[in-house]
Amino acid sequence: MEVVKKTNKVNVSLLDLVKFILLSSFGAIMFLLPVSYQEAFSTPLGIVIDFLSSQLKVFLPYLLIIVVSLGAVISTITYFFKPKKIVENEFLKGLFVTTPLYLGSRILSVFITIVV
Repeated sequence: MEVVKKTNKVNVSLLDLVKFILLSSFGAIMFLLPVSYQEAFSTPLGIVIDFLSSQLKVFLPYLLIIVVSLGAVISTITYFFKPKKIVENEFLKGLFVTTPLYLGSRILSVFITIVV
């Protein structure tokens, strides 16, 4: 029986290696490093999230209403008028080209968001 050994060698530049090491280190620090904060331990990412949520607490409901409303309005415009910029762009098409049932649920979600 003959054993065939395949090796795939990939050439990696020094810049790519440095970027990989730095970004991986940053991710490990943000997600895994325990830090003492306000008499408890948390991760740096948790501290950033706590800070942002405390600063944006007043504005988040309004931001949510704006985002949900814009999604419903742009989806409605796209459903009826099919703008070229949205239909030809794959990313925007995935966001705003919908079926009638899904369009109805987006419009209904605007009313629910405003009421709640």
